[in-house]
Amino acid sequence: MQEYRIVGQYRRLGTFQIDEILEFIGPRKKEFMGYLIKMNSLRYHTFKKNIKCAGCGIEGTHFALESHNYPQCLTNLHFNLYAINAYGDEVLMTKDHIIPRSKGGRDHIDNMQTMCTKCNGEKDDKMPEETCQ
Repeated sequence: MQEYRIVGQYRRLGTFQIDEILEFIGPRKKEFMGYLIKMNSLRYHTFKKNIKCAGCGIEGTHFALESHNYPQCLTNLHFNLYAINAYGDEVLMTKDHIIPRSKGGRDHIDNMQTMCTKCNGEKDDKMPEETCQ
């Protein structure tokens, strides 16, 4: 049985350096630790474009292979990007729509940016000109 640890809302199976994962982003699945992971999501391509938060500038430092922490759930494995803040805590990085979908923004790489969860929450569904950076 695969070893894992609980980190927030996720089961973590392992951590990887940024370059180890970015090189595999593309139109295919790749095996990591015995699991096939789809590496062609818009989220991964957003991270490949930029691993820094568009709001505060914190930079992603590593990827973690994780699944949601539901009982007996080791399906839908994916990589989450994390940064380390000034206190040494992990900060989850997210993809964000520059122009929110609620305001006509498209699901396209040109409309995506990387943000930490704090900045993404503060931005909410504001347009770029409504957001202080």
